[in-house]
Amino acid sequence: MDTERLAKLLALTASSGDGEALNALRLAQKAVAESGGTWTELMDVRVRLHSDDIENRTLRQRITGLRQANQKLRAANLALKQQLAQVQAPAAPPVILKRPEAAPVIRKRPEATSTMDTASRPILKRPEAPKPPELKRPKAAIAAVMRKILSDPELARLSDRELARRTGLSPTTVGAWRRRGAS
Repeated sequence: MDTERLAKLLALTASSGDGEALNALRLAQKAVAESGGTWTELMDVRVRLHSDDIENRTLRQRITGLRQANQKLRAANLALKQQLAQVQAPAAPPVILKRPEAAPVIRKRPEATSTMDTASRPILKRPEAPKPPELKRPKAAIAAVMRKILSDPELARLSDRELARRTGLSPTTVGAWRRRGAS
């Protein structure tokens, strides 16, 4: 149903001319009948739409209130997490299971040498890159690390391969120390 047309026809019923007002009322009645409804049904739909609008406004207000409460709770949660992080004592320092750093070896790179090719242009040869120094630890240092690991029941339960990864030793060495009992 065209509600704008119906509203214009109903506005014409207030006309001072009786013929015009009567004609507008008849046309409005015809429009309602063509839509397959009655005036009662039309008014009932309008009342329901109005009550739905009031319900929607109430629901929107409730949703807005819940969103604001949610934001406040999130802020409080964040503040509590920060307080908890400040209160918690730092964990015990972990056992150092890394290979000790080797003393840096300073080597001078040899200067590039040049030779002449057949066209009398210099050809630069790159010097070979220095090889990294071998990392050897004294047996006493290895024994100290293995005693520390095997005395800790939590670390002693780890596999030879995992302990080797953490200490920088080979799994064979870790297994030998485990069999020896880290004596």
